[in-house]
Amino acid sequence: MKIFNFILLACLQILLTSGIQATEIENLVILGSGAAGSSAAIFAAQGGLNPLVIQDSDCNAQMALIHNIDNYPGILEEIEGVDLLNKFRVQAQQFGARFQEDSVKEVDVLNRPFRIELVSGQTIYTHALIVATGTTKRWLDLPNETALRKKGVTAASFCRNANFEGKEVVVIGGGHAALQEAQHVSDMATKVTIVNRGKKFAASKFHQDMVFKNKKIHVMYETEVEDILDPSADKVTGILLKNSQTQEMTHMPTDIVVVAIGHKANSELFQDQLKLTSSGQIVLNGQNMATSVPGVFAAGDVTSMSYGRVVIAAGMGAMAALDAIRYLDETR
Repeated sequence: MKIFNFILLACLQILLTSGIQATEIENLVILGSGAAGSSAAIFAAQGGLNPLVIQDSDCNAQMALIHNIDNYPGILEEIEGVDLLNKFRVQAQQFGARFQEDSVKEVDVLNRPFRIELVSGQTIYTHALIVATGTTKRWLDLPNETALRKKGVTAASFCRNANFEGKEVVVIGGGHAALQEAQHVSDMATKVTIVNRGKKFAASKFHQDMVFKNKKIHVMYETEVEDILDPSADKVTGILLKNSQTQEMTHMPTDIVVVAIGHKANSELFQDQLKLTSSGQIVLNGQNMATSVPGVFAAGDVTSMSYGRVVIAAGMGAMAALDAIRYLDETR
């Protein structure tokens, strides 16, 4: 009986292996096509890996949501994030990278070759993987927030093409993204109010100065948003605010609420497979972009080394590609 079971298992393994071998196995698959993913594609393609990039919607690439990038080395004029991202991709394609628009349903990195299941139904196998899935914007999780999304509540004004012309806008947050949102919409809105729960902004002095000089932008510190009104009107009519020092509650009329309170790592697919931080970022193993699973690399804001800057994400993508090239050279 033991011999029979051994033969049965051996036959099953042969069948499974032959099935995978019958399917072309990629050298390298890159999940994500933002700054990190597209930069990784450039360097991996230059290295002759002919990488396949799984490209989700541009609305899910944070770089595409940046209104004006003014600090990318070598780019002297301001450039829209989506325009710079397109340049990354064109350059990667010129070197031989392939971009495929789809969403990832499931990933298995505990078995080899690594397996990727796409929403379209396609299964892809690969010898190496770079995770550059980035982040998504956080929401406030207020009672009325979900009901009013796309009805005046937004977390990505640039991507959603919201109409701010002649509107009063409230931007919630105190970081770099919030100040950029406020500056961007002030060209169209009649009034912009930044609601910051802290005592000061957590953004560069350059962007703070731009906001302070803008007469259309008003700032409320140490203030929290208790709720957004009004679902019964099927649109945003105002917000309910609480001063964290006095506990005083006030109602502020507004037409649009832009939520800019930070991001969370898109790492759900790897919850039980890669080592993650308590906040869900992928832990990098050592001095390079390697993760806890050999052959799997990560780059950009999905990692524990996130800085929230395009130039750093791009650099990390290049590092991940070079690490992947070295790994494949040593293991094949």
